[in-house]
Amino acid sequence: ICSKCHRFNGQGHDVGPDLGTVRNQPKQVLLTNILIPSKSIAQGYESYVVETNSGGNYDGVIGPQTPSTITLKHEDGKEDVIQRQDIKNMYATNLSAMPADLEKQITVKEMAGLLEFLKNSR
Repeated sequence: ICSKCHRFNGQGHDVGPDLGTVRNQPKQVLLTNILIPSKSIAQGYESYVVETNSGGNYDGVIGPQTPSTITLKHEDGKEDVIQRQDIKNMYATNLSAMPADLEKQITVKEMAGLLEFLKNSR
């Protein structure tokens, strides 16, 4: 599940922070970040909404930008490249791209294993 958006040891995607960088955080902080991901969003991983002149709505994490385009990144490496001239409105959502219901998708034992993995990852 995590590799849809996170990288670890060069594997996965760059929509969320690299999981190899979180091992020094206390378990309670890691658990809070997993259960309530919008409570603290790592810099550079904020979600944005882009409304286009044609009425389209896109959301994602800001990726590569050029003078004429902006890229929004999504899970599994998917991206939307939007022409800047087509942007009507763009704003940060203050919500994490990470789902807030991971505890419903995995068991308590799997959650404990995930925390151990994150703490002991090298």
